[in-house]
Amino acid sequence: MSEPPVVAVNARFVTQDVTGVQRYAHELVSRLATTDGLRVLLLVPPDEVIELGPGEQTPLLPDERWWGMGGHRWEQTALRSLFRRTGAPVLLSPAGWGPITVRGQLPVIHDIHPILHAEFFARNYARWSKLATPLLVHVSRRVAATSGRVRDQLVEHLRVDPARIDLVSPAVGPPFTDHPLDDIDARPGGHCLFVGGDKTQKNLTFLTAFWPDVHRELGLELWVTERAVPSRVMADLGEVRGVVRLRDPSDEELVEAYAGALCLLWPSIAEGFGIPLLEAMAVGTPFISADVGAARDLALTPEQVLPLDPELWVARLREWRSRDLGGLRHRSAEQARLATWDRSADALRSALQPLL
Repeated sequence: MSEPPVVAVNARFVTQDVTGVQRYAHELVSRLATTDGLRVLLLVPPDEVIELGPGEQTPLLPDERWWGMGGHRWEQTALRSLFRRTGAPVLLSPAGWGPITVRGQLPVIHDIHPILHAEFFARNYARWSKLATPLLVHVSRRVAATSGRVRDQLVEHLRVDPARIDLVSPAVGPPFTDHPLDDIDARPGGHCLFVGGDKTQKNLTFLTAFWPDVHRELGLELWVTERAVPSRVMADLGEVRGVVRLRDPSDEELVEAYAGALCLLWPSIAEGFGIPLLEAMAVGTPFISADVGAARDLALTPEQVLPLDPELWVARLREWRSRDLGGLRHRSAEQARLATWDRSADALRSALQPLL
């Protein structure tokens, strides 16, 4: 009887706080082990190998030693040896980084922002990214991208053969997909939501420049989520009329913030995909977005994707504030809830198959 195929996983993500990239990795890797006959080995720094059984969730093992450059050093040194000891034919690196000396690897590239928008990142990290990302995607036998935009950027800027790139998009699940939709027509819509106020590239200042006028004319508040860790973006923001700050909301609190909103506002300058777009849609809340990440693919109408012109955004808010959005809300939820993590996991298995 032949041995079952083995996938080793670069599991540095289990030591990190859960943001979009880590959520993606946890959701997909935990589903790989449900495949009949597939063994999944988590390679966790500094030198632990954990076999993930069917139905088991990936663990949360926070350890700041493996964040930042300490984690990158582990990936480029100890991880390679740990992977070889497992005897696995393939290394899955689901969180954007992996060893640049392992050919039998499938790295998932969430974005190449440090190369295209180095001004948003620490200088050393941007330099490392500019050096390591091209090596990673060209050494690896195959590459996965989280959106068509990322795939196109890999082809255009890093000259990756499109035939080597698989599309494995993020998805959405509970509690966002569990929120009831029978109250859509009665939702107050007294605020708009902005997610990720602590990140410069999310472009919060675009909104805050005109929000006092929006608040005065339309009565709309702007709710801004931020992480508990202090950030320069939020420190520099100060007090802005009509802006309410939500510090480190839980998923359940975020669901309620989405549900009560007129819309999600997403004026980001750089996105790989933009999971909050799907989260908002799944709850029944439409978005207005810049043309970044997957916004154009997810939008149900061209009016949801706008250039970064304040007059256009204010005019759209004025229109939506006075209009019945019930139809758009229902269609948003229907479309988003088709994007399940199980479907994304199927796409990941297909991407891994040639390497197994």
